[in-house]
Amino acid sequence: MCHQYQYLVEDEYGVQKKRLFWKNIYSYDESGYLMEFTEFNDSFFPHTYKHAYVYDSCGNMISETQYGDLYGIFSSKRVYKYGRKNELLAETTYFRGDGFDKKTSYVYDDKMNVLKKEFKGKGKD
Repeated sequence: MCHQYQYLVEDEYGVQKKRLFWKNIYSYDESGYLMEFTEFNDSFFPHTYKHAYVYDSCGNMISETQYGDLYGIFSSKRVYKYGRKNELLAETTYFRGDGFDKKTSYVYDDKMNVLKKEFKGKGKD
């Protein structure tokens, strides 16, 4: 699946041409899970980001990795840990060059309502 936005610009001769402003590409596996998301942005600060996702056998996302460009430069990784009832117990975020940055832990009551959300590390929510 692909979404994109284009706009018209004039070249040095006054001829209007289409220019790509941004484009998103989504890739799914055979079960319908999002496996990759790539964003191309050619605005004032051109950049490309790629996100890769991994799931466990229950369909829970266990990791999300972001790359700063298509050449595979690692930017950040978020790792998710689940309990026996598939409840999210913790998410840990790592950033390039800094190592461990932030961990968020969750505590639930017997009805699976979040009772407590705890932050550790350098990051804040």
